[in-house]
Amino acid sequence: MTSRTKVRSQERTFYHFHCDPQHDFIIKSDDYVYFRASRFHLARVSTVFADMFTIASSDVGDDHWVALDQSSEVIGLFLDLVHSPKPTVPTTEVFDTARSLLEMTQFYMCDDEVLDLAEQYQDASHGDSQERCEAELKKFVGYLDELGATWAYELLRNLLTAGRILLDRQTRTRYGFFLTPNWASIASYFDPDRLTKSSSKLKAETGSKKRKMFT
Repeated sequence: MTSRTKVRSQERTFYHFHCDPQHDFIIKSDDYVYFRASRFHLARVSTVFADMFTIASSDVGDDHWVALDQSSEVIGLFLDLVHSPKPTVPTTEVFDTARSLLEMTQFYMCDDEVLDLAEQYQDASHGDSQERCEAELKKFVGYLDELGATWAYELLRNLLTAGRILLDRQTRTRYGFFLTPNWASIASYFDPDRLTKSSSKLKAETGSKKRKMFT
């Protein structure tokens, strides 16, 4: 979520479906498409939106929009889940879209029903093809290459996990090394200086041992 500001109605390009004038909240995507959404339904499924409406209830009205960092495609899918009385798993073959939807539901702290559907959506789009896995690995390695050595080490060190991993919110599991899907979980103990401090400590201990050998 980024900014909130006023905008004239004639400048808005609304999404073809989520544009009901009775819906009292306006959202703008990162590709400049506007949506009308129900504050009631957003607050019902999302802790973040519920808190936002409670804190800023007098500031959020028809003359204001809130800009989110997701594309219109992802926000449209998100609102499909939010507004439907009986939401179902969307259909897609685009993994990046499915992953973005799951990340959005996690970021806005949605309820279990919406999270379940988003996770099933990602599973359905992911597939088990070797080509897709290799493409994801290449993208991740490219991301590491852009980081400094200490940052890349710390990121990989904290993201790697091993053992019995739950693949979804049901019962499917597998064993092995994995990168945790919840990157936010490592924020509290992420330390990019860890490698430097470990190297300095090792050098100090080695130097101390050498001095003892010659005394």
